[in-house]
Amino acid sequence: QMSGVQGAHLVNQKKMHVLIDLVGYTGGGERANEVFAAQPCELQTSYMGFCASTGAPYMQHMVVDKIVAPPEYQAHFSERLMIVPNSYFCNDHRQQKSWAAIGATPPATTAAAVAAARGPYTELPGRGLLLA
Repeated sequence: QMSGVQGAHLVNQKKMHVLIDLVGYTGGGERANEVFAAQPCELQTSYMGFCASTGAPYMQHMVVDKIVAPPEYQAHFSERLMIVPNSYFCNDHRQQKSWAAIGATPPATTAAAVAAARGPYTELPGRGLLLA
């Protein structure tokens, strides 16, 4: 496993412009926070993993909705808020159809399948980073 500093160096070396934190201060996010603190990208955004302001000077934006950031509390966020009109969750398990109902098979979740899906970024830590 690589350190947060090594991860930040790798993000910078790959010339990535956007880094989105999906973990925040929740379990396992320490290494991701080290990467973000090194500020390897010109745009760093928090989304989903920690539903409150990070208070971190290195986090420029946060994706929220009016439930996560009610209008009367928005001034307390240190990040510039990107407010989505409805829900900021990208899925809803209550509306998800079964794989069989749509005539499909679930995606493979073996370590090899996950590594293949990550493409050229297999050397980056998998938790807490969404790379675009």
